[in-house]
Amino acid sequence: MKFRMNAQRAKLATMMLYLMVVLQTVALISSFFQWLLLQDIKNGVNVSMQDISANDMREGIIGIISSIAYIVTIVVFLQWFRRAYFNLHLRCNNLQYTEGWASGAWFVPFFNLFAPYKIFKDLFTKSKEALERNGVTEKFDLPMNLVNAYWMIWVLGNIIANVSFRKAMNNNLDDLMFATTTDIIGTIFSIVAALLLTMIIKKYNQVEPLLEDMKSEIDSIGEIE
Repeated sequence: MKFRMNAQRAKLATMMLYLMVVLQTVALISSFFQWLLLQDIKNGVNVSMQDISANDMREGIIGIISSIAYIVTIVVFLQWFRRAYFNLHLRCNNLQYTEGWASGAWFVPFFNLFAPYKIFKDLFTKSKEALERNGVTEKFDLPMNLVNAYWMIWVLGNIIANVSFRKAMNNNLDDLMFATTTDIIGTIFSIVAALLLTMIIKKYNQVEPLLEDMKSEIDSIGEIE
């Protein structure tokens, strides 16, 4: 099988992640205004139905736009992630998963808490080991602490988002305020995670061309899903 260049997919994925950072920042500001509105209601301030409707409409529009952008971001990221793992399979032995799991692992409950991380770990550690064994002299930086930080923040952010969603299903004021507060915290986590992920993609994108020039370490390659 032939090595497939991944630079264009990396560029598109980082662009979408930056867009998500912008949209999440807008959502963060909107959630703060909603928290202030709920605080006024709790304190007995006279809040008009017009203000409540405007808040709901603003939150709804931001939510729809963000959801569409999020789906597109997932698609382009998984395209990059899967191809990166495919290419690594062409250069290294003993990877933990097949190339197909680079996209599928994210959607399997519980499995998605560790499998994508292990694939990230393969990308960073196996690529580095292979390049060093092949005497590649170009400078490259694949710090696992960057992956570790991203994964920790991503997992915590998803836990917070789940808590916020469950609380938002209730109609009482205290739960709505709690949901809004946790949503603000979760959005901050999402912004940080997105920025870390752009750094991960950029760093790996600098290494992939070196892998292409490297001789394969495997004698034969079986069919990769």
